Amino acid sequence: MKQIEIRLAERGYQIRIGGGLIEAAGDVLKEVGLKNRVVIITNPEIKRLWGNRLEVTLQAGGCQTMILEVPEGEEH
Repeated sequence: MKQIEIRLAERGYQIRIGGGLIEAAGDVLKEVGLKNRVVIITNPEIKRLWGNRLEVTLQAGGCQTMILEVPEGEEH
């Protein structure tokens, strides 16, 4: 897995790139101090491809999940 640090003026964050991240999502969130409740914001196509798998993985890690589906496009 590759990790990239994004540094902004007021705050920063990490981006992780690599195989198996969906299966490790619950553990990754715990590593960075997030836990319990997660909202997955996605569009219909990505939800269809990966939403259920991600939701099940997070729930198995002890997270309460909710999927918020937004339509395609910049307007939303």
